[in-house]
Amino acid sequence: MALNDPTKEKKSLAGAFLVACEKMVSTTDIKTGTRIARAGLFVALFLVPAGLWAQKADRLADNDPSVRSKAAEEAGREGAAGVAAMLKRLPSEKNPAVALQLVHSLGRAGDSSAVKSLADQAAGGADSGIRAEACMSLSSFPGDKAAEEALRKALLRSGEEDNVRVSAAYSLIMAFRGSKTAVAALETALKSGGKALKAGITDNLRHISKTPEGKYLLGVAYADSDPELKGSAGKIIYGVDVKEGRDSRRK
Repeated sequence: MALNDPTKEKKSLAGAFLVACEKMVSTTDIKTGTRIARAGLFVALFLVPAGLWAQKADRLADNDPSVRSKAAEEAGREGAAGVAAMLKRLPSEKNPAVALQLVHSLGRAGDSSAVKSLADQAAGGADSGIRAEACMSLSSFPGDKAAEEALRKALLRSGEEDNVRVSAAYSLIMAFRGSKTAVAALETALKSGGKALKAGITDNLRHISKTPEGKYLLGVAYADSDPELKGSAGKIIYGVDVKEGRDSRRK
């Protein structure tokens, strides 16, 4: 295809043709247009998505990281074709900022074909920012067993950075709170995690404070021996600063 031809002239001509096709799509009425225009419209409807996407997919491999990052952002809105292109690119992407955008866009796209790749990034992403973003993106797949398993592993992984573990907790709270195994993992983290992790989980529990799962887990936090954690949980449960004994409810 001319769009993939290394010759700049051919690429330019192909690009101009696709722009013309795109204009035809936007200006031709399929019911009232001439026979030739209608025939051209059907050709354009096929060529524009395929051709323009081929251009965008090429940009995911561009030498400029900023171009790749922008292409990854756009790919998240391109449906299955965009997801396939991102999944192909992600394993070889060496720039952390671009990898982060790819992971974010895969979550936004919400295509279940991305779960395995996101789970891999949650476990072995190049840095904690990527692993945390992968955990956040997995919240786009409520009910998916593989997504839940990846999040539970990230939450309970010994030695993992707190931002990753808190992100995993957030996604379990928001997308898997009806799962007994998810609640059990959150309870384990609340009882055995460090101070920052416990605080992060407790803060996120405000999102489900009225649900049975939220009430139960907030009770676990409230029973902690740390007065600060107890106070944070108490504010959510009762609207009162338990540590200092004053009413903190919003007026």
